[in-house]
Amino acid sequence: TDIRGLGMMWGIVTPKAAEIYQGLFEKRILCTNVKNQVIRILPPLVAGKKEIDFFLKGFEEVLKSLKA
Repeated sequence: TDIRGLGMMWGIVTPKAAEIYQGLFEKRILCTNVKNQVIRILPPLVAGKKEIDFFLKGFEEVLKSLKA
């Protein structure tokens, strides 16, 4: 329902935070789930294009699986 952030640090407010967190965890993507309402994404400062692309692909797959 909302996206907050600064630089590469993002907080995604959604009622499906627990499901998104679980899906990302299964894809070996680490993030945090705050009170089952916010997905907090805090990539390392040394994240390169390869790591960012890995995250984006996994995140897109998780969202598509929730939509289906």
